[in-house]
Amino acid sequence: MRSLKQDHDKHLIVTVTVLVALPILLAYSTFILANVSYQTQIITLFMENFSDARIGFQFLVSLMLLQYVIFVVMLILYPAYPFIFSIENHLSKRNPKSALTEYGVLKKIVYTLLPLFFFTIALRISSGITEDNPLTALVVSIDEPAQSLFLSILGATLFAFASALLRIALLNGSKHFKFYLARLSFRAMARVEDEIERVKYLVLGLGFYNKYIRRTLGLQINDLKLIYSKIIADVAVDRRYFMKELGTAFEDNDRLKPIRCLTGLSDTKDPEHFLVKESVGKKLEEWATILGTLASAITAVISAIVSVLPPTPP
Repeated sequence: MRSLKQDHDKHLIVTVTVLVALPILLAYSTFILANVSYQTQIITLFMENFSDARIGFQFLVSLMLLQYVIFVVMLILYPAYPFIFSIENHLSKRNPKSALTEYGVLKKIVYTLLPLFFFTIALRISSGITEDNPLTALVVSIDEPAQSLFLSILGATLFAFASALLRIALLNGSKHFKFYLARLSFRAMARVEDEIERVKYLVLGLGFYNKYIRRTLGLQINDLKLIYSKIIADVAVDRRYFMKELGTAFEDNDRLKPIRCLTGLSDTKDPEHFLVKESVGKKLEEWATILGTLASAITAVISAIVSVLPPTPP
């Protein structure tokens, strides 16, 4: 049985800590600091047990300082820390499966929290226009302390959304990031024996590589699905040899070598048409994704900060 260390590295643990543990702490501290009655209870508790109300006040101040630390970690340090060093060196030293899992987790967190993001934006806009609207009425209808708890959790989840989105945006800002992901996919493939898992990493890696050449060359593989089908279904293809040669090509410093490897191994009869120009629709789609990500990241950061400084009921 594989150990946790074999499958995951410390960077994945950092991601789970930042995007799960810190939002929980943030929600808890916001909930306490937003309710005077709970602050009074805390001060009274310290007074009864330590005969010193100052300890209670110091605890509340510590919660405030903790929030600022969480802000800095989630919105600055975590999204930016791979860029302190070379991204290529950073990823090359990591467990391939763990690095790919982390990127997948980041995307899933963004997709999962996206409805909450839109809900918060709609709530902010509608409450800014008029307090007499269904969203504000919904929040106001929640009794205390459940209302404060709901708003605290909402603010914390926005921080998780903003942190994950910022990290994705900065990683994809690197020109060669998708190539590094493709290389990691083939390294992960080389470490597993199950054929289904190997094919899964092969498909994942070629998908990343196709996005890479689309961005850098404005070209794309003409029919990637045909290559998948040939590798998986063609009995004349030595799948193990094909995968090994592709993996070796991705370790080369020449980032175009996988293309030549693909045309050679797949016995392409028409190599000059192996790559085709990226369609206008694809270009517009990619630019819309980039602009949408940047706009969402900026809005999420602003909304997250506003939601907890201070969190007042609408």
